[in-house]
Amino acid sequence: VIFQRLLNTTESAGVDGSDQGRWSHVDLIRYLASVQDDIPAVDIKKLKSTSICRAEAPEDARAAERPRYKISELFEPNDSLRNLELPIIEWPGKYQPSSREGKFLTMLGLRSHPSALELIQHMATAGVEKNQPLYGRFMSYFLSEYHVNGYSAFDSSTVDVPFLPLEGSSGLSTPKKCFTDDGATLFGFQMLRRDLHGHSSK
Repeated sequence: VIFQRLLNTTESAGVDGSDQGRWSHVDLIRYLASVQDDIPAVDIKKLKSTSICRAEAPEDARAAERPRYKISELFEPNDSLRNLELPIIEWPGKYQPSSREGKFLTMLGLRSHPSALELIQHMATAGVEKNQPLYGRFMSYFLSEYHVNGYSAFDSSTVDVPFLPLEGSSGLSTPKKCFTDDGATLFGFQMLRRDLHGHSSK
């Protein structure tokens, strides 16, 4: 019944096509978090695999036209993640990860940060699209959260997608194909952009 009411796109809609009368994912999460100890495992599994939540969107966006996401496809409301243009769960008011609802959403798969590989893929895409502002934000986030989010445990040498900026070039390189030693340029090798040398692995 909960899923039918939440995901319904016609029944209970207002005469103007608004969401009046429908159940919101926020109300659903708040209710389920209050009774989570009584939720069968099969229903928890369904909650994880069903697209039930909406992401943040401009105020003028029509709710009925916005897609729903699996909770594991969304990120916690956080300005640093909004800055990366990642899909943020729509949550009115201040979101508290340590609250009952926050812990419940984390259990269902809500994410606090992207993985190292995801960041690298985003950087590679932004580089190909020549979106330098977005590329810069992804790189800054990767460096600032390198240890906090465990990115240091990721073996970047295994990446075969170009994502590192080069000195004196607008192109990108994989870690195995660029260097930090000036002498490497004498042999025609590419050098990592100088401002990143201090962050490179020796």
